[in-house]
Amino acid sequence: MHVDVPDRRTRNQIDHFLISRHRRSSLLDVRGFRGADVNSDHILEVAETRIDLNAQKLKAEKVSKQFDSDTLEDRDKRRR
Repeated sequence: MHVDVPDRRTRNQIDHFLISRHRRSSLLDVRGFRGADVNSDHILEVAETRIDLNAQKLKAEKVSKQFDSDTLEDRDKRRR
């Protein structure tokens, strides 16, 4: 999109690049590249971003207690 300035010699180019709010700090640089003149106001936008990759934390396997069913059935041993 272009905006004409009143002196009719200057055209300012307005670029818009959409990025989510929590990712905007990773945006380093955005540039617009004009292509062939095809009577269109679209231009190619190229963005340089920084991506931080975090290693996945491995969860320790939860060890469940194993119960002896015979011991649980015996009332005397169950009370201990």
